[in-house]
Amino acid sequence: KPSTKYKRKISKKNIQNWIGFNEIGANFGLNYCQIARIDAGLKIFAIEPNYKIIGSLLTNIQLNKLNNQVNVVNAACTNAATLVEM
Repeated sequence: KPSTKYKRKISKKNIQNWIGFNEIGANFGLNYCQIARIDAGLKIFAIEPNYKIIGSLLTNIQLNKLNNQVNVVNAACTNAATLVEM
């Protein structure tokens, strides 16, 4: 069980100065769904390299009516200009 010492409550106060949110390794989108409900004006980029998960990610965006708020990027992030094998 993770230590509660490192857990941070997501609230409007925590994100009030944010203009965007990048979720690298978005998986199916749990984090951005919570943040999007707090601030509907926040632009979100969900970055997920695993093409097998993208369908679930897009479905979750539609089910939560976040089509205008969340942009999906199907790519891996790296500090090198190289192809990544998945």
